[in-house]
Amino acid sequence: MLIELSKKSKRKRKEDRPLRKRRLSIAFDIDGVFVDVHNVFSKIILSRYRIDTFYPQQYDVTVGNKLTTEQLWEAIREAYLLVDETPIYSGSTELVSTLHNVSGDEITFITARPVEFENETAEIVERFCHVPYKIIFSKGSDKINYLNDFNYFVDDRRKTARQLAANGKKVFMPVRSYNRLCKNDSDCIIEISSIRSLTRLMDIFFDEWIVP
Repeated sequence: MLIELSKKSKRKRKEDRPLRKRRLSIAFDIDGVFVDVHNVFSKIILSRYRIDTFYPQQYDVTVGNKLTTEQLWEAIREAYLLVDETPIYSGSTELVSTLHNVSGDEITFITARPVEFENETAEIVERFCHVPYKIIFSKGSDKINYLNDFNYFVDDRRKTARQLAANGKKVFMPVRSYNRLCKNDSDCIIEISSIRSLTRLMDIFFDEWIVP
């Protein structure tokens, strides 16, 4: 009994405890992470050219196919416009909502989509993200340039993951047919089965400090 009283006496009263703030330290790619635009443009390519690109072994689906870069980008641009037909990965809404509710911060998305599709990109994000957000269009620039305030990033492109890992970032990479890791890849790249997997790691995605 005395031990219990002693422990209690060492605790600060609630009003005397320092106020702590939790800042979000993770940012996200969009395509291949939250939304499956690959599925949409693959349907277009199959219909138009009779070429199957649903499960490619390379990120660039023109590799090994009789498909030109121009034909691929024509299909991708068309797919960007099909907002309502683009599948959303399960668990997307729950993840971003929880991250915002814990930190109060907006969710940051960094995408290589052309900025000309900013309206369609905002529309697709708003299908799963019902909390404050911002979108950074990094086309023509490396994503690392926008990650000074973040320790973690989620991206489905192996090349991007490797670059970020080489610059000290931890990258979560949803497993796809085109992005399997090699044995010599950095330990800073972590494969995940789905975006939902990140909910189990929630606590590491926040920096905490004492508010003066």
